[in-house]
Amino acid sequence: MVVYAGFGEALHEVHVDVRLEDFAGNSVRRVFDRDLGARGDDGIDAAEVVLRRD
Repeated sequence: MVVYAGFGEALHEVHVDVRLEDFAGNSVRRVFDRDLGARGDDGIDAAEVVLRRD
């Protein structure tokens, strides 16, 4: 998406379903470059991720 005009002063949100992946299998559910053996790099348990701009 390309935005040519400003968003203004309102709150804006983008809701991303965590099942969305690129061709390499990267998603917002987990970090891209992760250690498969590290417990802290497990994916999040959520249906979506919300990106906000205040």
